[in-house]
Amino acid sequence: MDLRSEVLEHQLKLKTFSYWINDVLDLQNWKATEGLSLGERFAKLGALRLSKIKFIHTEEEPIIGRVIPWELDPEEQQKAAGELQKIRRLRFLGQTGHAEPFYDEVFAVGIEGLIRKTEDLPSFRIAAEGLSAMIRNAAEQTVRDDVRESCLHISRKPPRNFQDAIQLLWFIDLAIQAGDLAALVGPGRLDRRLIRFYEADLAAGTLTRDEALKMIESLYLFINQFAHRGLAYAVMVGGSGIYNDLSYLSLEALRRTRLTYPSVGLCWEPATPPDLRELAVELIAEGISNVAVFNDALIQKSMIHYGVPEKDAGEYINSTCVEITPCGASNVYVASPYFPLCILLLEYMEQTSAQDYETFRKEYFDYLGEKIKVEVAE
Repeated sequence: MDLRSEVLEHQLKLKTFSYWINDVLDLQNWKATEGLSLGERFAKLGALRLSKIKFIHTEEEPIIGRVIPWELDPEEQQKAAGELQKIRRLRFLGQTGHAEPFYDEVFAVGIEGLIRKTEDLPSFRIAAEGLSAMIRNAAEQTVRDDVRESCLHISRKPPRNFQDAIQLLWFIDLAIQAGDLAALVGPGRLDRRLIRFYEADLAAGTLTRDEALKMIESLYLFINQFAHRGLAYAVMVGGSGIYNDLSYLSLEALRRTRLTYPSVGLCWEPATPPDLRELAVELIAEGISNVAVFNDALIQKSMIHYGVPEKDAGEYINSTCVEITPCGASNVYVASPYFPLCILLLEYMEQTSAQDYETFRKEYFDYLGEKIKVEVAE
């Protein structure tokens, strides 16, 4: 079976993101960290989750990143979930996914550098050490020497080349999602984040265009291996007159992967190269429907209108489906908590004794207000 087919078969078996929720592990951590601050307790939980990740790797993969879901005992899970019910409400205070992380700092100083800069933030240090340990663990599970050496380097140091950078990018995305259960953290602007590594490697003769394309394809396969269908992961290219070879490769990688994720958004503007537009349209015509087109000028105008500094207005992504969010600078509450107004209306109708519409309307809004107040307060 080829790798794409293997990933597809695996993805079809995944029903929900819940396969990354390990209540037994969570409960063990909660009991073991009693007395620490809430931030430290959740940081240790994230690090513990990352330490348990098992990777799959083959010789044909130029980077490592496919993961094996935990095998969970349903009875043990149910028992632990009951004890965790009250604790869990402390954790889910809003949606912290739906975003592109801020990669620039870790690309500049490495995980070790981040730890040094945040010595007075114990929770961050714990989380960063957990990420570093996960990467070293991945190094032990790879079957290729070059990938092992890359992992060992980026477990502490800044990326040196394109392979290091795209590998670290995926590890960061994976760690946030699996360690913090913040879903839909995506690669974002690959053509901006990785271009300096790509061009330096091409100039040095240590990387070819086809090798870079293979790594981007591998990244796309990792996302599909990790997430069940019905979600959304975003890559975005172009805009603000910024176009390069990775803009093309980010789209071209969809031709061979042909899987659910990611969607690749093209920022459309007068400066968009005609052949890049043609590539996007050609892919759509081939039935590759996860190519999206965004009006760059209109989005930037809207970003500025809502207070984003003009210099940052072009640094946005479609955070999942089409919601627009600043890159590396957002903490999106688009989706959490959910307020299904129709369901709340039905709940109210089952308990109301109102005899006229005005009373019904007023009491429903009071009921809705109380629900919102509780969720926002928590």
